[in-house]
Amino acid sequence: EGDELVLHADISDIATFHTNDMLVDGEGRAYVGNFGFDLHGLITEVGIPRLLEPDFEPQGAALALVQPDGSVSVAAEDLKFPNGMALLPDPTGESESGTILVVAETVAFKLTSFSVDRNGSLQNRRVWAEVKEFGIAPDGIAADTWTAGGDGVWVAPALQAAAFRVTEGGKITHRV
Repeated sequence: EGDELVLHADISDIATFHTNDMLVDGEGRAYVGNFGFDLHGLITEVGIPRLLEPDFEPQGAALALVQPDGSVSVAAEDLKFPNGMALLPDPTGESESGTILVVAETVAFKLTSFSVDRNGSLQNRRVWAEVKEFGIAPDGIAADTWTAGGDGVWVAPALQAAAFRVTEGGKITHRV
């Protein structure tokens, strides 16, 4: 407020480890991810190859929803390291707001989407794209609303020196 920093919201009851990426929508609501666990400690303990094994089941984390007034709630539970997020138009028209939220689940090697209600709550959780077969541990993502159809996200992987454009269903359309 003015030149003074003030606490807007406290998500410490939701974030079970370091907070991470945040997306703020056009209504001023913030979706905030968190590690959910000590990722670097886990990598030291079991190694990255273990994370790639089919039976590996990482601890889940909650995604926080911070309203403009500072109130906090759980938007989604049991996400596997909720990381980058993007809002896309809802091609089905099922969401109240006309948008879907796509969340990168880094240690699950997938992108998960939700229909966004008018109040910012999330419904209809579904896998938007499985990207493990490409070795993509999705980290930061950005909506691609400029390319034909505006139906993709750009994914910056945690383990690769590239960026990929991914569409729903897991099709890789571009690699940079």
